[in-house]
Amino acid sequence: MNLILFNTDEIDNSGRIKLTERDPRTVHMKKILKADIGFSFEAGIINGKQGRATVSAIKDGELTLNFIPESDPVGLHPITLLLGLSRPPTVKKVLKEATALGVSRFILFGTENGEKSYKNSNALKPDKILDVLIEGVQQAVCTQIPEVSIEHSLRCAIEALAAPQGTLMQALDNYEAVMSLSEYWRNAAPGAPHTILAVGSERGWTDRERVRLRNSGFTLCSLGPRVLRTETASIAGTALCLSGMGII
Repeated sequence: MNLILFNTDEIDNSGRIKLTERDPRTVHMKKILKADIGFSFEAGIINGKQGRATVSAIKDGELTLNFIPESDPVGLHPITLLLGLSRPPTVKKVLKEATALGVSRFILFGTENGEKSYKNSNALKPDKILDVLIEGVQQAVCTQIPEVSIEHSLRCAIEALAAPQGTLMQALDNYEAVMSLSEYWRNAAPGAPHTILAVGSERGWTDRERVRLRNSGFTLCSLGPRVLRTETASIAGTALCLSGMGII
């Protein structure tokens, strides 16, 4: 954790926070940060201000902290990641790392080639997803949590987009790409309000899904001749989009 997050209801009006002995944040501060009275660290409120917290008391294993807000949160980037449901560990990796990069919205969806059981995974429960998102923003020293929704299919995911006029839309594909993703961004008109990147599940897109993507305005793009894992393609593609947008 490069920053430790708290909910607003954990902080009283004076900025005091009390953490139990078994709270994972308490464990992290004691075992990893070797926190003692007077120890100060980067902290923030979920979807709120960033600042610093200081350990003011330790009693019976519990920590008392004082939080002082210092700055408004770092904003998320105008990019949405459409992600075909894959193995739960893969989805977790993508959510965490893409959140650290600043993706503002994730739409997870079932694919025609994907395992149907993925939709029922415990890893997709709201509290489990939130835990992963928090890991990502804590890594990036941010407080803003991206939006996540889960749709039944690619069709439903595209319908849920409600993309603003001028949005740039790309879908990664190894077999029918018309250009590389880097070439797409070299030719893209500047000033797009938003970007959407679609990445399929482990076995890629079906022909029917490719037709739907094209008909919906997506350009099929590649990341070169190598076949990459979903998590690798997702993060590499997101980074290229952010670079093309002039953000990184």
